[in-house]
Order: sequence, then C-alpha cells, then structure tokens
Amino acid sequence: MKKIIFAILVSFIMISCQTTETDQVVTIEKKFSLTLPSFLSKSTELNEDATLQYQNMVKEFYVVVIEDTKSEMKKSLEENNLTELYPNDINGYSCLLVQGLEKT
Repeated sequence: MKKIIFAILVSFIMISCQTTETDQVVTIEKKFSLTLPSFLSKSTELNEDATLQYQNMVKEFYVVVIEDTKSEMKKSLEENNLTELYPNDINGYSCLLVQGLEKT
C-alpha cells in the first residue's frame, strides 16, 4: 500500500513540475517575426523608438526591438568617433549596443 501511495505522489509531483508554457510568434509588418515565450505581454512603455516591446515585470524579462537602417548604424559609429573601437558593420554596432547595455 505504501508503494502505491508513494508512486501516486511521485506521479503528481512530476506532472505538476512540467511547464505548459508555449511560444508565440509575433510578426511585424511582414518585415520580421520573432518567437517569444507566452509569458510575455505586449507593452508600449519600454522605449518610444521601439518597433516591438514585450515584457513580464514579475520575471523581469523584457524584449525590445529598435530598427535602424545600415546608414544610421554607420553614421552613429562615425559621428561618435567609434570606428577605431568597433568595425563599421553590424558586428561592430551590436558590440557597441551590448556594451552599452552592460554599463547600465
């Protein structure tokens, strides 16, 4: 009898530990799409320049997409005299953005 109760208890614990979270695909103006966790909800308050904003304040999880053209990317590196520190391409620009986020 104890083995049966133990087996049932273990079964309930294992079932309750399974995550039921699914993903959601978000498409922006047929330009791109992202697969996001379903625990995120749409937001408009994270960044006024963002094309896409999703958040979960409880989990402190945020997704923000800001679109820049290639010319804007190159211009921002050149105007700030950063071409010696970062290559004037997408890799240099993404390094600049990541390092900027790490400082905040």
